[in-house]
Amino acid sequence: MRITAVIVSYNSADVISAALRCVYNHPRVAQCIVVDNASGDSTLELVRTQFPRVRLLNNRGNYGFAAACNQALELVATEFSLLLNPDATIASEAIELLLEYADSCPNAAIIAPLIEGNDHYPTTKALRGSAIEIDVLPTPMSYDNPRIISASFVSGAIALWRMQQMRQVGFFDPAFFLFYEDDDISIRTRRAGYDLLLVKGLDVRHEPGHACPVTKELLLLRMQSSQWSLLYLHKKYRGFIAAKWKALCIFIGGLRKRYKKYPEREEDWNASFALLEDRYKGEVEKVDAWLEKRLQEFKARELAAADHHNRRREEVLKALEAIDMEDLPRRRPHEKQLDDYHADWMDTVQKHEDRWREVEKEYANARMAVSARHEDRWNMLSRRREAWLMRQWRQKENEDILVAVKYFLRNSRRFWL
Repeated sequence: MRITAVIVSYNSADVISAALRCVYNHPRVAQCIVVDNASGDSTLELVRTQFPRVRLLNNRGNYGFAAACNQALELVATEFSLLLNPDATIASEAIELLLEYADSCPNAAIIAPLIEGNDHYPTTKALRGSAIEIDVLPTPMSYDNPRIISASFVSGAIALWRMQQMRQVGFFDPAFFLFYEDDDISIRTRRAGYDLLLVKGLDVRHEPGHACPVTKELLLLRMQSSQWSLLYLHKKYRGFIAAKWKALCIFIGGLRKRYKKYPEREEDWNASFALLEDRYKGEVEKVDAWLEKRLQEFKARELAAADHHNRRREEVLKALEAIDMEDLPRRRPHEKQLDDYHADWMDTVQKHEDRWREVEKEYANARMAVSARHEDRWNMLSRRREAWLMRQWRQKENEDILVAVKYFLRNSRRFWL
């Protein structure tokens, strides 16, 4: 057992079970440590009852991600620690592969999976560089293995830390309450001469923003923490003047956003959903009309084939009526002709049924495609409406950048420390 799993929770009762199940009984995981930042939901009770072997640290307040994570990292006694967000999951095989690549790359201090979104493409954060460019950093190493990327930045959502090297680098800077602590640790790790690895093709999932239910207070805290951490990152690596200049640029941008007029468009959204529903009904009617047209064509073909068969059969029957019943040599060819006509008719009926089954299958596929397109459009429109509602919410509660920069300016003395 070479790994200690570390999870920081805050009102994470809805998602933490899935994360803990990934590591709780894994043969490589010696211990699981959960640091709870004074959750107000049932997180503590859930962990104690469902995962009794977990070492649970209960903070008296919300100390932030970096400080809480450091609490657990100080207790790690194994060779590696696996940092796992409560809204993230990792397959058992993925943990084994991370260990395998860690053993094959001894200079790598942090080994993390390349996190993909629901569309199976890497997320934007997964492949981005650090939030600021540092010229003095060494060039990332190159590896022959196509599944390994030597990165300048790795996310802290799911990451395997080699503890011997990370103790030399130092753990998270507790000044980062939330956000950008992984940028800082990535910069310091590379400055120390160690490598950061991203491993492609692992079975991992991360749902950003789902670690706890979103409330108005939490949203404002995230806005403030995001801007504060970004400004602190600039101050730490570019100096106080650069941080002040960044704050001024953000402040001006925030003013422009604040006084920009946002029209009330609830009626427009309702109209958009109504148009989408009408479009769906139109596409369904189009597919149904196509099926009706094919049905009429099949009926016409069936009637024509039946009429042709009956005419030929009647001709043969008339010919048989004119022949004496005892004259078998003359009747035999006509009777064979009747049998051939009947076989042809049965073959025609079978082909007709086969073609109709193909049409029904094509119709079902078309309806499914229409429904899938409608669902995708509906979900996309719903996400856009939710984003618009969030912008309206943020606008009413005060622009996030203004709140953060005002906080920064009020507390700028902390930057001199």
